[in-house]
Amino acid sequence: MKTGNLLAVLLASVVILSLAVILINKDAIVSETDYRPPPFLSIREVDVKPLEVTSALVEVNVTAYINHAGGTTSML
Repeated sequence: MKTGNLLAVLLASVVILSLAVILINKDAIVSETDYRPPPFLSIREVDVKPLEVTSALVEVNVTAYINHAGGTTSML
């Protein structure tokens, strides 16, 4: 192979590889610091205890334990 042809093939390879790296870098390479797990709330335990029971009324005390994980969560 002549030196001119080898240089042309090498230059074309470098240009194609650099374009591929630029295109792949935007979509495929994600740094680990950018990943955040999705936020969620979960109810782990609910205690319901009667306080006062009459013939027409039942008054109860409800205690719910909620676990929060992830980012900001809004309750609707």
